[in-house]
Amino acid sequence: GWRASSAPSAAVTAAGQQFVVFAGPDGHILEATFNRRWGRPTDLTAARHWGIRGVTVSAPALAASPNGKHRYLFWRGTDGRIHEAWNNRRWHAPASRGWKTNSAPAAGISADGRQYVFWSAPGGDLLESFHAKSWSRPLDLTRSNGWGARGRLTSAPTVAVDPVNSHQYVFWRGRGNDLFEAYFDGRWHAPSNRGWGAAAAPSAAVGGDGHQFLLWLGPGGRLYEAWHDGAWVGPVGRWLLGVGSGAYAEVMETTRSLSERMTPLSDAQFASARLPHLPVITVNDGVRYQRVKGVGAAMTDTSAWLIQNQLGPGSRAALMNDLFTKDGIHLGFTLIPMGGSDFSVAGQPYTYDDLPAGQSDPGLSHFSTGHDDGYIFAVLRQMLAMAPSTETFAVPWSPPAWMKANDRLDDLNHQGTLLGSSYAPLANYFVKVLQSYAAHGVPIDAVAPENEPRAASAFPAMYFPEPNEAQFLSQNLAPALAAAHFSPKVYGSDTSWQLENYADSLAASPARTNLGGIAWHCYGGIPTVMSNLHRQAADLDQIVTECAPNLGHYAVPEIAIGAMRNWASEVTLWNIATDPAGGPVQAPNSGCHGCRGLVTINESTHQVTFNPDYYELGQIGAFLQSGAWRISSNNFVSYRPQPSGSWATSGLDDVAFRNPDGSRMLVVYNNSKSTTRFAVAWRGRNFTYSLTPGATVTFRWNP
Repeated sequence: GWRASSAPSAAVTAAGQQFVVFAGPDGHILEATFNRRWGRPTDLTAARHWGIRGVTVSAPALAASPNGKHRYLFWRGTDGRIHEAWNNRRWHAPASRGWKTNSAPAAGISADGRQYVFWSAPGGDLLESFHAKSWSRPLDLTRSNGWGARGRLTSAPTVAVDPVNSHQYVFWRGRGNDLFEAYFDGRWHAPSNRGWGAAAAPSAAVGGDGHQFLLWLGPGGRLYEAWHDGAWVGPVGRWLLGVGSGAYAEVMETTRSLSERMTPLSDAQFASARLPHLPVITVNDGVRYQRVKGVGAAMTDTSAWLIQNQLGPGSRAALMNDLFTKDGIHLGFTLIPMGGSDFSVAGQPYTYDDLPAGQSDPGLSHFSTGHDDGYIFAVLRQMLAMAPSTETFAVPWSPPAWMKANDRLDDLNHQGTLLGSSYAPLANYFVKVLQSYAAHGVPIDAVAPENEPRAASAFPAMYFPEPNEAQFLSQNLAPALAAAHFSPKVYGSDTSWQLENYADSLAASPARTNLGGIAWHCYGGIPTVMSNLHRQAADLDQIVTECAPNLGHYAVPEIAIGAMRNWASEVTLWNIATDPAGGPVQAPNSGCHGCRGLVTINESTHQVTFNPDYYELGQIGAFLQSGAWRISSNNFVSYRPQPSGSWATSGLDDVAFRNPDGSRMLVVYNNSKSTTRFAVAWRGRNFTYSLTPGATVTFRWNP
C-alpha cells in the first residue's frame, strides 16, 4: 500500500532482515524495514532534513552489509549527479559524489565491506567506482575494455556481488532491448547478449552458494526470471503485471546540448486522470497510414574510406554495430552513389567508364568497378553481414562524360545533358553496376536514374528534364533491367521538395507503370508536397533519400517527423562519416559547405566522434521496426518560412507508429525556444512530460 514514483530497491542481511527503499510521489526517499513484519515507511528526506539533497529523480539503490551494520543508499539527484547517504546506526546527511549519470545507479557490497556503484554515463557507457578507504575515480568500463556497442546501456544497470568470493555480476538492457551481462572475477569479461528482450531495467541477486538470479519485465508486461546454476536456465514467465491504469512508457531523450544522448529516463506512467490544461498529443492507433521501413544515411566514397581505411578492425566493427544494428541506431537504408559524388576522397570525380575527352565506349568494354575494390565493397559487405536486411539504394551523380553533351562530369549552365545516342548505353551501364555489385556481395535493392536531375553544379551532375527521365525509364531502363533479370525498385525524381512539379510530371507520365516510387531531397521546400503527391498517386512509395540538415530549413528531428507525417516510408541523411574539416570533398566544395556526417572520423587520431545528428536520428531508428505502421497523432506545427530560418512554425511536432511486435511509439520534438509541458493521451489514459528547447523524446509502450 505504499505509494511510489520509482522502482524499489531491496537488500537482505545474512540474518534475514529486509530493507526496501523507494521514491515517493514528491521525490523524497522512503525506507521500510521487515523484522517479522513490515514497519511503516520512514520519509528519510523529511525526517533527516535532507532538503533538496535528498530528492531523487531516479530509483534509489540500496546495499546492506551482510552483518546488517551498514547500509548505503545511492540516487540520481536533481543536479543529475550521484548522491550517497549511509547508515551505521543512524543515517548521515547526503553527499554528492559529483559523478554525472543518465540513469539510476546500482550498488553492491562485497564480503570485506568494499562498496561498488555502477551507472550509465552520457552516451550510455557503463561506469564503475568502488570504495575501499576512499572512493576511486570512476572508470569507464565500456571504453577501457573496448566493449563498443555491447557495453552501451539503454536502462539503469543492476549489480549483484557474490557474498563469498566478491565476484561482481552486472546486467543491463542494451540498445537492441536485449539483456546483457558482464562479470568480474579478477578481470572484467566482455558483455554477453543473453538474447532476452526486456522492457525495463533488470534486477539481480547472488546467493551464498554462488547461484545468480535475474528478474526483468518483458515487452508484453510479464515478469520473467532466469537463474544460473553452472549454466543459465530460463527464462521463465512468472506473472503478467497489470497494464491498466498503471501502464508505463519507456522514455529516451536527446537534448540540444547533448547532456542527454539517447538517454533512457524514468518511465512515464499512464493514468486515468482528467486531462490537464496543456497541449495534448492524442495517439489513435485505430487510424493508420503508410508502412515505414526506417531511417538511413549515405555511404559516400568519403564515408567508406574513412570507416574502412582510417579505423582499426575493432573500432570499425564497433562503429558499424553502432550504425546498423539494433544495438545502435539501426540504420536500415543506405544510399550508395553510383560512381563519384562531390564527396570523393581524391577530390576528383569519377565513374565506372571514364575515358579521355573525345573518346566513347557505347559497348561499355572499359567498364570497371575497380575503384570500389579498395574500401567501398569491403565496408558495404561488413554492413550487410551485420545487418542483412539493410536496403541498398544506388543512384548516379553523373554518367560517364562521353555520354553527355558537354563531355564532362559536371553540369555547369545545364550543358551536361544526356546525348540521344547514350540512352541505351546508360541503361546497360545500370545493369553492369548491379551485376558487379552483386558479384562483390552487395546486391542493390533500389535505383534512381539521376541524382538531382535539375542541379547545375561543378561537381558530378546531369541535366535530365522530366520528359527525358520518363523516356529513359520506360523505353530503356525498365527493358534493360528485365532482360538482365534484375528487379530493383525504381524511384523517379530524386530531387528537392521545392521541385514538386518534377515528381508530378513523372507520376502523370506513361513511365508511371515503371515506377515503384518517388524519391525526394529535403531542400528548399516543405514536406507537405509529399501529401499532395499521395493524393494524386497513392500507389507510389515515397522516400527521402538525401538531407544535409545544414543546407535545409529543418533540424534532423523535424526532417524525419515532417517527412513521415507526409507519407515517407524512409528518411535518409547525407554522409555517414566525414573528417573534422567536413571532407574529404571535391574542391572548392560548392555543394555542401559546412556539412558533417553522422560521425566524425579524425584521420590523425583515428578516433570517432558521434555528432548530434546521430543521436537525433537514433531517436527514431533505435525504436522503429521495419514494417511498422504510422498511426494517428495530432501535432502543433505547420510549414512556412520563419524569421529564425526554419520553415516549421514554433511548437511541438511528433509522429507515432505501431511496430510489428505490437509496441506503440511516439517521437516528439520541441522546436520552440522554451521548455514545453504537454500531455500524451492514448485509449483514455494520459501522462504529462516536459521537453526542453531543441530536445527530442521517444516514448514506447505496449497495449
